[in-house]
Amino acid sequence: MAIQSLQPSCKIQLYLSPLNQITYNTLEFSNFSINNIEVKKGNYDKITGLVFKNCHLKQFPNKLNENFPNIKLLRIENCPLKTLNRSDLENLKNLKELHIIGCRNLYSLPNDLLKDLQELECIFCFNNGLFVIEPNIFDNLPNLKYVNLNNNLGYTGFYNGYKMNGNFKTFKELKSELIIKYQKIQIETLQAKYKKLEERLKETQNGKNETMKTQDSDNGSKDTKSIKDVNKQYEDKVTIDIMRTIKDKKFKDFSIFIDDYEIPVHRIVLASRCPKFARMLTDENVRHFSLFNITTTVFGRILDYLYYDKMPVKKEGENWKYVEIFEAAVEYELDKLKEFAVIKIIKLELNKENAIKILELSNKHDNEELRNAAFNEIQISFHGVEIDISFAKDTEKVKKIIESLKKREQMLKEAEENFAKEILKI
Repeated sequence: MAIQSLQPSCKIQLYLSPLNQITYNTLEFSNFSINNIEVKKGNYDKITGLVFKNCHLKQFPNKLNENFPNIKLLRIENCPLKTLNRSDLENLKNLKELHIIGCRNLYSLPNDLLKDLQELECIFCFNNGLFVIEPNIFDNLPNLKYVNLNNNLGYTGFYNGYKMNGNFKTFKELKSELIIKYQKIQIETLQAKYKKLEERLKETQNGKNETMKTQDSDNGSKDTKSIKDVNKQYEDKVTIDIMRTIKDKKFKDFSIFIDDYEIPVHRIVLASRCPKFARMLTDENVRHFSLFNITTTVFGRILDYLYYDKMPVKKEGENWKYVEIFEAAVEYELDKLKEFAVIKIIKLELNKENAIKILELSNKHDNEELRNAAFNEIQISFHGVEIDISFAKDTEKVKKIIESLKKREQMLKEAEENFAKEILKI
């Protein structure tokens, strides 16, 4: 399917490089629902950058160099790209910046991928599914200055050839890390294969043992249960009896009040499952207390976890948030629930509108996983602009940087409008 140039889903804009402050005249394709994008021939000499964003792009766009001979920036963002090979890039001789961002289906990069890109200066390759990067991929690139592999499945970090600041490593260190990682992956692959072989042998042996047991039974031998089996049945019965008692309201011996609403509970359940409640319930004469800064709905999810080890799952129509679960889990020292809430926040709730609030929350409770996710979301919302990672723990500094970036984007937008008027005259 061919896409005509300058259709409503395409736009021309100026893109300011976050690394070297060079401005590119870019053509952006966004939100296409096709597997590949083919651009019809036209006069694109003034276009120096191409952006494919939120497109259903599973394979690399065809014949880019034929239509865009002056391409220096290529950016593929939030697309289901599965493979990237040397043949995809070999004709982009003038390419200076390669941005592959948010492609979670891209798991590997081959050794010869960048071999033909002698002008390449920087690579932004973060928030992808990368697990395998072959060790020699960045060799023989004389102009390469910067590589960002942050927040990939198996790799994370910033690298450059000239010490920019203490947070960056040299390319020599990068090569060493790639070799170690690659060797580790090979070893882990062999170990996984060996483990599967052992499991098959064990299954085969168990099959033989079962056959022998059946034969012994047929010969009249008595099938006696092991002590372990008896203990397991007893433990199951005890668990069932205790759960039956817990469900009986008449055995609830304590009350918690939230906004004048009484919630009867079992003192022993809360004390045994929650470290903070254990400290709060040491006085046997106290029969109730009030909780603040938590809703009855969220506390109900906390009780489900304490009583039944049940993780909260949000149903349609419910208005509570996993951020509230996270704060409650921190407050009541429920580490397992806290980890679950962090995963759900990143997967379901984090977006560019609330990223700064999530960053503030992560710094308040010093949660590194949540902090990194919020910080990356902030960077993505500004076209991959690299804010120094050392600022992540200082929310106020990040807010000031965001304000300056918004002003910059407004200036670029005004410049883009003037540029579009000029290029449409072609």
